[in-house]
Amino acid sequence: MRSPIRKLRVIFLSLISLTVAMTLFAENSGKNSVADIPPERGLRTACLRMDVYPNSQIASNTPGYAFSYFGDPNDYIYDGYLILGNSAANLSYSTSLQGTGIPTPSNPFGYLYPDAIAMTIDSVSYASHRVAAGKGYNRDSTIMFDVRWFAAKHPDTCNSMVAEFKIYKGPNGGTVTGLTIAYYVDVDVPADSFSRNYCGVDPSRSMVYQRGASTDGPNNNASRYAAMAGLSYRRQIIGGLVLPASTYIYPEAGVFENDSIWNRMSILQDGQYSIAPGFADPGVGTGPATDLVSVLVLDRNQTVTSSDTLYYGVVLAGQSDGGTLTSLKNAIDKGLYFAADHDLVPGAFVEGCLCGDANNSGGFTISDVVYIITAVFAGGPLPSQPCLGDANGSGDMSVSDAVFLIGFHFFGGPEPLCP
Repeated sequence: MRSPIRKLRVIFLSLISLTVAMTLFAENSGKNSVADIPPERGLRTACLRMDVYPNSQIASNTPGYAFSYFGDPNDYIYDGYLILGNSAANLSYSTSLQGTGIPTPSNPFGYLYPDAIAMTIDSVSYASHRVAAGKGYNRDSTIMFDVRWFAAKHPDTCNSMVAEFKIYKGPNGGTVTGLTIAYYVDVDVPADSFSRNYCGVDPSRSMVYQRGASTDGPNNNASRYAAMAGLSYRRQIIGGLVLPASTYIYPEAGVFENDSIWNRMSILQDGQYSIAPGFADPGVGTGPATDLVSVLVLDRNQTVTSSDTLYYGVVLAGQSDGGTLTSLKNAIDKGLYFAADHDLVPGAFVEGCLCGDANNSGGFTISDVVYIITAVFAGGPLPSQPCLGDANGSGDMSVSDAVFLIGFHFFGGPEPLCP
């Protein structure tokens, strides 16, 4: 949610943006204008849905399709997209005309463009999940990326969605050096007053999160959450930021000022997760809250040649009315384990999953065999995380995992190992 003044500014700037976007399209042969990108209205879990776009964008301030829970009139995300670049003067982001500003001489960011207008959503090929696939470019086509968003079908994993980004050399120019890769989300967890949120981090999960502020009942917005966690093929991401929108977004009417976001991404130390001073999640009770935005710095100082492919991932998770920080972390874990189970970001570190430990006891026993067989054939409970039941590294749980564990326990077969 945004203030009425900002909404008027957004409407005005959106009209200007249309002209600018058409001009940029003419200057970027072979690309599709950001003004032409239709949303894909099919990516959903059992409890929520979200618009996705081929140029990495999500939500785009579209009511009911912005990480929106069914039966809940609130939206949890305003907008989101990749940030790509190697200097303050060479950044690509701001993928949408919805709620974002336009490039100016003093703030010369570039858009991210789709390679094709349509983004394909496949809801039938996989029993366990839906997937949306697209492709995009940076501002000058020196970088291209493939994007896939995954939404699990099982109700137990309905609170999270997972993205995979493959970044590689585009058709223009030579080797790209010093590349920073980040993902930005304007999280607006429902609150009693506009989109005022608290914030927090969990470095062990490469996670930043926001919580709604609740000063009166019965909305219980204080039990609503949204979080983002990152994955990198280089094992760990750089870190994360939660920033006050009034400082970093409002002055440019919906986008970062290039120098500001570049400096914040550049000075972030490896493994550092920084939150907006004064707005930390108080846990119990109330405290200062404000409109916040979240950024994960997935990598930086990367070189991209014609033979390179860089892999990154983002997990989004939420909790509607009645959630807790513990249940939010559990939802993030399910997204991380989904990524691990499906080998979405090869080499990424996912903490805490012992593949094959179906009953989550902390080790491998014959009870895990019984647990899997009961789940597969007798309607028993599924493992608390998808990767726990995947003993053979196939990417899902089946009777083959029980056979694999029997071989390990009784016949000297290989030990279960996460893919």
